Amino acid sequence: MSFNDGAFLMVEYTAWDLTDNNKVLYTNNADKAKELNIYDEKKRYQPDLMIVGSPLVLPGLNKALREASLNTTVKIELEPKDAFGERSEQLVFVMPLSEFKKQGMDPYVGMRIRLDNGVIAIVKSINSGRVVLDANPELAGHKLLYEIKVVKELTDLAEKIENIFKLFNLYPDSVQKDSNKIVVSFSKNQKKDHDYFDKKNAALSLVFNTIKDLKESIEIREEFDKQSFESSIKES
Repeated sequence: MSFNDGAFLMVEYTAWDLTDNNKVLYTNNADKAKELNIYDEKKRYQPDLMIVGSPLVLPGLNKALREASLNTTVKIELEPKDAFGERSEQLVFVMPLSEFKKQGMDPYVGMRIRLDNGVIAIVKSINSGRVVLDANPELAGHKLLYEIKVVKELTDLAEKIENIFKLFNLYPDSVQKDSNKIVVSFSKNQKKDHDYFDKKNAALSLVFNTIKDLKESIEIREEFDKQSFESSIKES
């Protein structure tokens, strides 16, 4: 069995950084987390959505998914070019500390900053009024190991939309078809800080860009109460 570009796959996977002493980067499998002694009872362990051919999926993983079979575990080593790419010194640059001060920012080493073009850069050092920023992906230049198992191919429209939102850590209470529209509902329990609205827009963009035969409109229903709303605003 193989999968074509555009297929919506639910995938169990674990990733290791072979460049950094085989460090475990991520797992969405509870049994694997326990085996690796990294289990966190507060974490949600469940398969993640991967859309074959999507730029959100690493090139090497896209190749492996096209050749994958349901419920078969495979391991793949990814060279940097098939993962997060090689490091580029052109993405390391200097900004005057005064520019940050003008915007009321007090940078520190390790701080993540969103640039005007939307790229995230990390503050690497601060010295003599100069701030060194690195816009390389954190794992650029690293060789990775993935263990993957495709557990399900999604064909239901509501399931596809629900799992796209979950990619952005948004968990709808329901996703239902209502006449000629899809209604996505979020209760007051969903944290609705500033990030929530950015993530919601990103999720909607991915829905419209990846579900090519989508004919329905999307309606978002959101429930707020005063206490949870004020709490979200304070935390953001």
